Amino acid sequence: MRALTLLFLAGCSASETAPPADTDVAVDTDVVVAPVAPVAPAPTVTWAPAWRLADGNTWIAKPGRVLTAAGIVDAAGKPCGSGLEIESKVPGVAWVPVGPALTIPKAPAVQAATVEQASWRLTDVLPPPDGIVAGGPANKDPATHNGLVVRDTRKTRREGGPPVLAAVGDRDGQVAVALLDKDGHTILSKDWIDLRKLGLTAPWPVSALVAAGDYDGDGKDEMLVYGDVQTATGYAGYRAMYRADLSSSVATLTRVDVQATTGQTCSP
Repeated sequence: MRALTLLFLAGCSASETAPPADTDVAVDTDVVVAPVAPVAPAPTVTWAPAWRLADGNTWIAKPGRVLTAAGIVDAAGKPCGSGLEIESKVPGVAWVPVGPALTIPKAPAVQAATVEQASWRLTDVLPPPDGIVAGGPANKDPATHNGLVVRDTRKTRREGGPPVLAAVGDRDGQVAVALLDKDGHTILSKDWIDLRKLGLTAPWPVSALVAAGDYDGDGKDEMLVYGDVQTATGYAGYRAMYRADLSSSVATLTRVDVQATTGQTCSP
């Protein structure tokens, strides 16, 4: 397995300080609109999403190793149907083929101005919102624009080229995923997911990213986008897997698969 390309976490927490109201933020209006990410053939190595049970534990679809936002860890726990029920403070995202465990280091947050740029670009990814006037009233929260909330931004360095910024945001059951230039001005590659088409309903999952890396051992990087939300009957969410080409000349995402993770129970 080649060395993993790690995307550095760029936190988008409520604790970030927004720019002062009277501070002008430069806006790049010359947006390069990239084509929507194509759907790739089935991956060479089968991947399986991880579910969260009603009590918050993680159910891994099959024994082996599990990919989390913090890295890859051994899947060890008690039987849960054909999989394992695992006690974990960090939600499991997907089962991955057996390989070396790893830790994804936490990186410092990006500047609020970059998060604000990302919110504008992610809004461009989604269809026009219902009941909201395009370019609506000014919002003092840099992570929010036209109802879309930036949930996660991760900057990654790459060999022979400038860094890129992976970003995900959501609005009313729609998830925007994009690779942007390092300052969040330009869309390099994009995709969006309609959670309603996966059978999900409100309350909607809160989206996040997992650092890109060669998780299935085929020599190419993958990026995972996921979300979970606690409902009256348990946890509901989704898992989406992308191929991530982060070579020096291009930066593209190709969706491999997306699945809803809801209504799972431990059956004998």
